[in-house]
Amino acid sequence: MAQSERVLNGNDPASLPLVWHYTTLDSLQLILESGSLMATEVSYQNDPREPETANEVIHEALQTLQGEKRYAAFATDAIRWRKQEHDSNGFIMGDATGALINGSRFIFCASVDPDNLYAWRTYAAGSQVGCAIGLDPLVPLGVVSDTDQADVPMTSWRPVIYGEDELLAYATDRLRAVGDVWNAADAEDQVHVRRQVAAGVPHADAASDPTSFAVLVTDLASAASEVTAVAKHASFRDERETRLTVPDASFAVTFSPGRSGPRPRIRLGTAARWGQVVSTDRAPLPIRAITIAPNASRDAARTAQWLLLANGYPLDPVAVFDEDADQPTMRWDSTPVIKFFTSTHPYRDV
Repeated sequence: MAQSERVLNGNDPASLPLVWHYTTLDSLQLILESGSLMATEVSYQNDPREPETANEVIHEALQTLQGEKRYAAFATDAIRWRKQEHDSNGFIMGDATGALINGSRFIFCASVDPDNLYAWRTYAAGSQVGCAIGLDPLVPLGVVSDTDQADVPMTSWRPVIYGEDELLAYATDRLRAVGDVWNAADAEDQVHVRRQVAAGVPHADAASDPTSFAVLVTDLASAASEVTAVAKHASFRDERETRLTVPDASFAVTFSPGRSGPRPRIRLGTAARWGQVVSTDRAPLPIRAITIAPNASRDAARTAQWLLLANGYPLDPVAVFDEDADQPTMRWDSTPVIKFFTSTHPYRDV
């Protein structure tokens, strides 16, 4: 089929300033009916090596900082603490809740490519009918919850880092910032110990609760999860992924099936500002286009149109009345119309 025949309406989807969430038509139904997108905790991503990739680069960055005089003590302490955490399976503090929440990051993934063959091989295999949802990246998203929770520090769209050198530089810079906090806390700890010892307090007691240790528990954990949120092995470079990340959204956690059992996830919905906590009564998602997978039948696009229509998304121009004109006039606004495309890739489903 010629490329011109595969475009249902509109122009080249790559010309649209959108990000594209790859999924299936079955999942599109759930997304539209719930009015929400599902972000998954980073440890449960489809690429099981993501946390390992991040841990490797964090360790390498800390080793680099050990060679810098300003950060050597911090890096040594951080490496020791991370080893203790690993050996104790993250529960060295006896606080299972803290161990889960401090290092958590909920991630929603998309691609800057509207017709990505690498992604189709994941979401258009076997009996799955794949599609890519084109989202307006300028429209804020927030966390769906009916609680009175305050807004969360949600990170808007940012590209995944695949290059090893770039990722190491990012991790090292982020850990230097933590090292500065640790250095300040360590200096205060030393002053405190000297004063306590001068007052007759045994040294062991005076040094028993350093504030620098709290930096390892909180700031280091936060930095590590930030690195994990953008780190991906170079083998996945063809995905051209971009992401939203949400830290500490335990108040909104729900679950869905995964390869290793239920996966912790949160729902994202259209909001007035990034990270706003929004109720179930909210605006439609910022869907602007749909690309249908290369293995889909001709009925797939029609199915997607039915799903959109049934859930209140516009498929046709809407009438707009200009009441400020000398005589009230009506025009047709095509801006909200959702565009449809089909993949231009020749495809073999094996």
